[in-house]
Amino acid sequence: MKLRPGDRTGTLVAVAPVASAAKSSKWLFRCDCGIEKEIRLSHIRTGSTRSCGRWCPAAGRSHGMSSTKLYGVWKAMRQRCANPNDRSFGYYGGRGISVAEEWQSFGAFRDWAQTAGYAPGLELDRIDNDGPYCPTNCRFAPHRENSRNRTNSLRMPSGELLSHAAERSGLNHRTVTSRRLRGWPAQKLLKPVVG
Repeated sequence: MKLRPGDRTGTLVAVAPVASAAKSSKWLFRCDCGIEKEIRLSHIRTGSTRSCGRWCPAAGRSHGMSSTKLYGVWKAMRQRCANPNDRSFGYYGGRGISVAEEWQSFGAFRDWAQTAGYAPGLELDRIDNDGPYCPTNCRFAPHRENSRNRTNSLRMPSGELLSHAAERSGLNHRTVTSRRLRGWPAQKLLKPVVG
């Protein structure tokens, strides 16, 4: 097999022989994923090497991130929207929340997350709680902010989040929540206790 620059095997394209290799037994290859790698010709001839490595996304192989927190975020998002057996399905897929087609691929979600400010400790948050999971409706937020944007968050009769109203009034959130759950009238929920 005579190798020439531009010849393809799998996801690899031959670039040039490696000058330092004895009798050109190695060539530089460029993978479709962009990685360049020196590879022995014997591995190319036998077909044992057809991509840049075992985690090559261009070869349709694993991204090597399945044990990361971000992968867990992506997987959980898809499960709660598509799997009726997921315990949260009723709050998501069961009420019409979907995941954008472009985010069915972890690689696309990962790329978006890296530009959207993902950092450990932040949670995926939909800006419009009734909208889909997609790049234009999602952000990363601290738990406290994310927990306010849920369908089961307690609200004032006006629709304002109870936590926002409590902060605005200067009262402890737990005090106002307790009053709301005990059925206090709206006009007394934010009144300070006189004592």
